[in-house]
Amino acid sequence: MKYEKRISDKLNELLVKNYDAEKGYIKAINEVDNVTVKNFFKNRAEERSRFARELRTEILTYGEMPEDSGSFK
Repeated sequence: MKYEKRISDKLNELLVKNYDAEKGYIKAINEVDNVTVKNFFKNRAEERSRFARELRTEILTYGEMPEDSGSFK
């Protein structure tokens, strides 16, 4: 397997895990009442969204297609 393909496959694995984490934080926002905790989860979800954009860009530089969703369907 080509080096670029191996790297992009690993980045895609990270991307899927990142999508899952973002979804988990968004779900948690809706399940807590404490504003401080909501803000914490909101910040983490936004951080994961930024990570996803960066990972997608990097995967594209290797000539591969990034995953478009997490492992939870």
